[in-house]
Amino acid sequence: MSTRSEAQRLLRLAAGPVAAACIAVYFGYHALVGERGALSLMEVERHITEVQAQHDVLREHRLRLELRAAQLKQEPADADLLDEYVRAVLHVGRPDEIVILLDADSG
Repeated sequence: MSTRSEAQRLLRLAAGPVAAACIAVYFGYHALVGERGALSLMEVERHITEVQAQHDVLREHRLRLELRAAQLKQEPADADLLDEYVRAVLHVGRPDEIVILLDADSG
């Protein structure tokens, strides 16, 4: 047998496993790093966690606003709450008062 025919025979024998390995590497890479791979899944799960936390904060804020609105709708309205609300909206105070402004997020 010649060396050339021996090399061709080895190439034909190795072509199947090499092709299978290339295909496995291709699909493995995309399963890990692809658009819908494992790393993308972890990123989406992290984003979902952030959005859920933001949703919880906004829900709490909405509930506080609903409570305040309900208190303003009472008959008769809570005088202290109504006074606080009017002063905050109109930015007014009495001449004998000292006004201390707080950050809206702190209180």
